Amino acid sequence: MTSSPAHLLRFAKWAIVLGLLFLLPVPGEERKESDDDSPASEPSESATRETAPPPLTSQGVVDTLVTLGNRSLEDAWPKFRRLQDRFRRAPMKLAATVHNATGQLTGRAKLLAADLLTSRQEFYRDGQITLVDIATADPDADNRLSAMRLLGNKRHSDQVCVALTGVAESSNAPESVIEACRALWRIRRRNNDLKPLVRMLAQEDQRQFPAAIALAEMGQYPRPVRNLLRLLRDEPSARGRQAEQLIEFYNRRHPGRSLVPSDVTRELDRLRREHDELAKRLRQNQPETGWSAALSDVADLFRDHLINGQDLTDSELFVSAIKGFLRLDRYARFLGPHDLSQELQSLEFYRGYGLRLTKPNVDAPLVVVKAAKTGPAYRTGLRTGDRILSFNSISTQDRPYRDLTLLLKDDVPLILAVERSSPGDSEKQKLTFIVRRDKVETPIVRAHMLRDGGQKIAYLQIVHFGPNSAEQFRTKLSQLASEGARSAILDLRDNPGGEVEQAVRVVDALVTNQSDRFILKIEKRDGSRETRMPKPQQIFSRPIVILVNRHSASAAEIVAAALQDFSRAKVIGERTYGKGFQQESVQLPPRAQRLVGGKTFIMVTSGHLIRSNGASLENGVEPDAREASFWETFTVEDLAEVERVRFSSAVDLFIKKHLNDILAAHEQGTRWDPRDAGERFETLYNELETSLDRAETRRAIQSVIRLYVEDHHGRDFVGELSGDRVLKRAIAELALPARETEEP
Repeated sequence: MTSSPAHLLRFAKWAIVLGLLFLLPVPGEERKESDDDSPASEPSESATRETAPPPLTSQGVVDTLVTLGNRSLEDAWPKFRRLQDRFRRAPMKLAATVHNATGQLTGRAKLLAADLLTSRQEFYRDGQITLVDIATADPDADNRLSAMRLLGNKRHSDQVCVALTGVAESSNAPESVIEACRALWRIRRRNNDLKPLVRMLAQEDQRQFPAAIALAEMGQYPRPVRNLLRLLRDEPSARGRQAEQLIEFYNRRHPGRSLVPSDVTRELDRLRREHDELAKRLRQNQPETGWSAALSDVADLFRDHLINGQDLTDSELFVSAIKGFLRLDRYARFLGPHDLSQELQSLEFYRGYGLRLTKPNVDAPLVVVKAAKTGPAYRTGLRTGDRILSFNSISTQDRPYRDLTLLLKDDVPLILAVERSSPGDSEKQKLTFIVRRDKVETPIVRAHMLRDGGQKIAYLQIVHFGPNSAEQFRTKLSQLASEGARSAILDLRDNPGGEVEQAVRVVDALVTNQSDRFILKIEKRDGSRETRMPKPQQIFSRPIVILVNRHSASAAEIVAAALQDFSRAKVIGERTYGKGFQQESVQLPPRAQRLVGGKTFIMVTSGHLIRSNGASLENGVEPDAREASFWETFTVEDLAEVERVRFSSAVDLFIKKHLNDILAAHEQGTRWDPRDAGERFETLYNELETSLDRAETRRAIQSVIRLYVEDHHGRDFVGELSGDRVLKRAIAELALPARETEEP
């Protein structure tokens, strides 16, 4: 069946429009990383839910607002956000009482109270009106600016927009004009709202510089802004460093249009204008048809209506159109020159420095989750819980994780300003570390001999299926077998997959001749099938258990499914991810790569994966025995709160105060319980003001304690039984046949 030209044209226009929407500024995403360890615990059924946090009272809320109002917003904000979360879920009667009582507050407490009210639909308008009053009439300049920032994050309201427009048009204070324009831009993204900043650019005085920085922070880089940033970048001041960061950010996002010296820029701009004019005349003389015409129409639309539309290059428009097409494939990815370098940058942030980091919340600094024991960061002295306030003078507290990776430079060492809590000091230590890139050995296969009574069990964890992972697996399993292993556990939890061929070779190492069974079939888009038959090279014939969870995907699912279908292994854990597709990396043609500006690939879905029993792997692998780890009991939203608790400064200090007790328990083969700290745990729990109950908070703390113990010993633990109920279940399953044989 063929599609008509009209259908194809409509399809093209939609795909192109979707792609060009990538050009609109959008908030950066937070990227969070966590360690690979799968913490678990075994509380009794009655212990999983314990006493809730102390209930809110109206007077308690007001007193807290007054107390926070006496602090700086930077110090008060984390606690205020937790108060706001609890107020949002409070009974209506209590919320109404608070609403009535906050009218008497003044200063910063009034500002916080107004924002608190906007968290409830019933009082949203009242809170918004109060913020407008503060933004336009409060005698304190900081409160006015803070109110405008808060209004920028609220729903659209004509009253708010009129008030902010009045400030932007009439205020004599550049800071107020800038903040009002920022707020309006966040609310409705209209080019006209930025005109006051554009007028400030035309002033031949100091006002033009903050206006240029503000426009650049909003993603607007017209020519005057770029010129002013160049002038500022060498200034030895805070705004000079800020300009340098914005230029670096622009260069990373537009690798083909770096902010180079102004005389070169003028010449490039002249050549670009000549090129655009010539291209326009050619289009007029040779009218385009079909897809090409649709692309040109939409490109001209964006150039005419975006604030920086005339600065858009053909490369940017072309890349955005490609991304629009790729949105039709759930797993498709675009890897242009910039994306490839950024992906390498992100990987190198761990592999090159040996650091795994997280941002527990938007306003928090980067926190060290783990420093690889073989990496330069650990050798330099960085440890779990360290707070990285800045690197190379770039603050980590006011930028998304993704933007921070964009600002990393390949050719310079990291100069880290670190804050570290110490149990013996009331003041936190301020430290500086210089970390230089180096090769970091990260094992693909980890192995360890477990002992359950007199039973020896080979434990192997495949982190991902990379080059030589099958060979490493064979070598380590053979070694453990020679040491007397009577059974084996293959841990594929959190394994994202990798090379299909490596997965097939792992299966080959564990099966005998299966002439009538295939390991995997790949159904191609053209209807053809590629079948992977086993080539048995069995090195271990004893019982095997495979551990999986909802993050086991792709090649990990191939191994688990094949060994389950061959009745060679029992699978324990959670249903796997269900990525039943093969992906193919396709390099764009030379002409397209020249337009993009370098080597470019697209990753597209090229086939469906079918397991040995004929089912699609898109359904995931259902375990033979279900056993959920600690993480699987939470929703995505809950996990964000778990992450905040695990890497909060309060938990960091709590663990360090009890580290000797924790180490003593570990030496005895037991797991330290935060409840052993008595009143100190209660104090910590109340300070965290978390939505987690006490049992969940304890387990969240226990999950991160292991990282501190590993730091202390200078090595990673593999196959640690303490607290891992999925692993304990696997050992119990392996012991069942022996026990059944021993019974009369």
